[in-house]
Amino acid sequence: MNDWVDRFVSEAFRRPLSETEVTWWHAVFEQGPDLLQSGDDIADGVQMVISTVLQSPDFLYRIERTDPNQILDRFEMASKLSFQVCNMPPDAFMRDDLDSGTFVDKYAEHAERLLLSE
Repeated sequence: MNDWVDRFVSEAFRRPLSETEVTWWHAVFEQGPDLLQSGDDIADGVQMVISTVLQSPDFLYRIERTDPNQILDRFEMASKLSFQVCNMPPDAFMRDDLDSGTFVDKYAEHAERLLLSE
């Protein structure tokens, strides 16, 4: 389930997680069975992660962690572009290019694609 937790939280926050965050989110999942006690440990862990993510400022707000005097990192750029044009988080095409490190080179292509989408 750790892979699911990592992927879900990273997509919800629209950026990769730090090692400290990964450890913390795994602990949230592990606390689910003790706190919810439904008898289904996996469902309890999933419920804890989802409910915690939905209350997190990193999910609720588009937080730019880059210093104001610096250029946004590629994850912040993708999020800003996608929300400004479509009012949605980055789509699968953007996430694929973010993961492969090619997003910045394809920024104009993504902007055009989003502007032309319905």
